[in-house]
Amino acid sequence: MLEPTDKTFCLLTINLPTGLVDEFLDALRQVPQWVSGCTVVRAEGFGIGGHYVSVLEQVRGRANRSLAQIVLEQPHLEPTLTYLAQGFGEAGLWHWVIPVQSGGPLRLATSSS
Repeated sequence: MLEPTDKTFCLLTINLPTGLVDEFLDALRQVPQWVSGCTVVRAEGFGIGGHYVSVLEQVRGRANRSLAQIVLEQPHLEPTLTYLAQGFGEAGLWHWVIPVQSGGPLRLATSSS
């Protein structure tokens, strides 16, 4: 679990074209003061403003995308979004943010006897 602290955390999820993942991760590595890690998962979907890259995506009616998930301290959210918008503002990225109540490594509790 996250250690007790006065800090508040959030989960920033970025939906991005799969072809941009490497460039996106390289950009995140440039701001370790805000972003200490990122998880990327493959996704498929459709929606308003969706852009289908391949004929297969057009036939299936859904696009191949990736979701980048980043746990951030709340004060680092706006600078991170501004930084990403400067580099990827025209790349068709979507984002959403949810609060993080707890988190951390899963381990068995040890009893002190």
